[in-house]
Amino acid sequence: MVTPFRWGDDDDFRATGIIRDGREIVHASGGARFVRTELGDADGEGYIEYLCTRDLRVVVFDCAFRDSHTLLVEDDGWVRLNFSLDLKVGMGFGKRPMDEVSRPSWQLLSMPPGELVVETLPANAKMQWVTVCCRPERLSDLAGIAPGELPQRLTGAPPPDDGILHQRRSFAPKLESATADIVSRARPRGGLGPSYVANKSNELVILGLDLLMSDQAAREAGPALSRREIAALQDARAMLERDLRRPPSIRDLTVRLAINRNKLFYGFKSQFGVTVSEHLRSSRLNAGRRLVLESDLSIAEIAEAVGFGHQGNFATAFRSHFGVTPLAMRREARGAGTH
Repeated sequence: MVTPFRWGDDDDFRATGIIRDGREIVHASGGARFVRTELGDADGEGYIEYLCTRDLRVVVFDCAFRDSHTLLVEDDGWVRLNFSLDLKVGMGFGKRPMDEVSRPSWQLLSMPPGELVVETLPANAKMQWVTVCCRPERLSDLAGIAPGELPQRLTGAPPPDDGILHQRRSFAPKLESATADIVSRARPRGGLGPSYVANKSNELVILGLDLLMSDQAAREAGPALSRREIAALQDARAMLERDLRRPPSIRDLTVRLAINRNKLFYGFKSQFGVTVSEHLRSSRLNAGRRLVLESDLSIAEIAEAVGFGHQGNFATAFRSHFGVTPLAMRREARGAGTH
């Protein structure tokens, strides 16, 4: 029988079996322990980092596994925030159907005591994500909200009957950029690496809480959405992502989905945390990033494939979003290999 992982120390993390061999770099000081593992050939390629402090757990993945894995996770009172740039993971919790996370997004998850999350990690799939676990009391302190009011204030609804609080959102530009920083940036030397990861993780939590609270304020101020309109907004997002080179116009979306312009603009922001244009830009840049790292297309060909009219426009937007030019990212990934 598989023993659930309960966000203990790095020995508990290693006991999940997803890391069997590899080169470890360990830093321990001031009650914090940070382990970075470069995966060995038997496990795959890339790296995994695990940070354990008194009130924080952080795991950073930038890797592809040789074999698929299934994990049982009991959050044991921790509230989880997942930030995924490139990820294909199945998550099942309680009696709810398996939820596949396959697009750049972030999510908030809080499970009742004793409930297990089943997570499936596929083989030979690039995964780039950060999970930050906090105690509810820490989130309450950061947001200035009483613990008992957190679900209502962050999601706009009381806790569901099964006690599982789960919110998934599209990335806002600042949040996606901060996630890319923690995944892709080279770590400062020596013992500064753990501090960098801890500080960036706190930034992710603060940005995420701010977005949830802003969304809730917008919902309270804006018109109510029907179930049909919410479904239409989900269809609108899928249609935008389906053809990044020639996406439908706002007019096309309103006509094809029978939703008025105001509700499309307001509803998209309130449901997904970003505007229509922000989501399209982010989707184009993430698709471009995958092509930069995984294809042999030229930068000009990538720019055209994801809907940028000119290579220069794509390179400028890419650098603004990810902090590095497309060519520099490709050279670093292929020249230096994994971090």
